[in-house]
Amino acid sequence: MSPGQQVVKLVHDEIAALLGGTKRGLDFASVGPTVILLVGLQGSGKTSTAAKLARRLKLEQKAPGLVAADPIARRLPNSCDSLVSRSAFPSSGNGKP
Repeated sequence: MSPGQQVVKLVHDEIAALLGGTKRGLDFASVGPTVILLVGLQGSGKTSTAAKLARRLKLEQKAPGLVAADPIARRLPNSCDSLVSRSAFPSSGNGKP
């Protein structure tokens, strides 16, 4: 293993330990909807991640829905609708703040 690979492994292991170290599934509410909030910097892939997560949940026989809730990112609802239209999930957002 090269020194560069050792550094990558060390950083990976440390991040995994900070985030809990074990893999676990999602905990769903027993009654009502389960809300998953995605937070991150602009351009970090939140909308794409939301669409991918919704697709995964649909494959698991869940009923996902996406809501664009950022009053500043005006194109987010359009981006959300664009991803959703390719995936057949319900979404909320009309492109207006």
